[in-house]
Order: sequence, then C-alpha cells, then structure tokens
Amino acid sequence: MGSNGDDTSMSTWQRLRKAAAEVLESESVETAIGRTKGLATEGGHAAASMLSGAKKAVTQEEAWEQLEESLSALTDVARVHHAMILDLVDRVSNLEKNASASKDEDRR
Repeated sequence: MGSNGDDTSMSTWQRLRKAAAEVLESESVETAIGRTKGLATEGGHAAASMLSGAKKAVTQEEAWEQLEESLSALTDVARVHHAMILDLVDRVSNLEKNASASKDEDRR
C-alpha cells in the first residue's frame, strides 16, 4: 500500500474511516447538531421556567400552558433527532455498500 493519498492505495478500513469523518464534517450534520443544541437549550429553559413557576402559586391553567410549551419544545428536539437518525441510517447503509463493493474489488 502506498501513501500517496489516493483511495486505491488505502485499505478498506482507511476508506471507511475517511468516509465517516467526511459524514461527521458535512454541513447537514453540523446544521442538525446546531439545531438540536438550540432546541435542547430551549427545552431546558422551558423546564427551568416551569420549575421557577412551581415555586410561586400559579393557577392550574398557567401550569398546563407551561407544560404544553415544554412538551412542544421537547417534541421539536425528538423530531430533529429522528431526522438525524434517519439520515445516519442512510449514510451507514451507503458506507456498508461501499465497503462491500471495496471488499469485492479487493478479492478480484
């Protein structure tokens, strides 16, 4: 194996590691991670707000409204995580196909 940096001189493992690093550095993954962090922060703020609201006497209606806001924020986080998982499943599937194809080529 050479060290000139082209994909043909890399082992299957090196190609997979390179592809995985490229996936993690991709703009869509970084955007999704940033969005998830933002939604998680909002959910945390909503939960903190709810806790501070619990310290004071609030009506049952206000408590339900705060709970609905928290649930909405957490639902948004779950939706983003779901989308990220689906994206990662597709990417892993593609990596496995590429690895299988590489393995077939290496056998020839």
